[in-house]
Amino acid sequence: MHTIKVCNFFFSAYHLELPAEGIQGQVTAAVSTQQMFNDYVQTRTAANWKFWIFGLFIRPLFESYDSSVITTDKEKFCQSLLVWLKDHCNLLTLRKAIHSAIFNVGRQTSVISSPENLPKEALEAAIKDFGGRSDNMTVQTSANEKGLQIGSLFR
Repeated sequence: MHTIKVCNFFFSAYHLELPAEGIQGQVTAAVSTQQMFNDYVQTRTAANWKFWIFGLFIRPLFESYDSSVITTDKEKFCQSLLVWLKDHCNLLTLRKAIHSAIFNVGRQTSVISSPENLPKEALEAAIKDFGGRSDNMTVQTSANEKGLQIGSLFR
């Protein structure tokens, strides 16, 4: 009986030393936000190959958001979100991101010499760039897209 009282005393003293709110820390998700992003871009690209181009543009913004914005506390979230918006969503940064995405489209595909191949190449690139899943990633071109013009990419 004495041992139980001593143990209870030490347990009570130990509990008083612990923070009332628990331990602050970030919960690790079973699926990372990066994997969710990659899956989303692949799924959307499978539905519309043009989404791959948008994925190239949005990826650096997503990565900067994911590494900069704090989501453990509402106040910290708002503060870090405003800082992120100021640093990463200004026109200069967005213009650079668009330029980089367009440059990557030209580098990774034959859009300049064979624009008719872009739908197929975009799907292949999405598989490579966004996680390597190839299930349900097939080329679906309409009669409209067969006569693809470079200027029609962003309509």
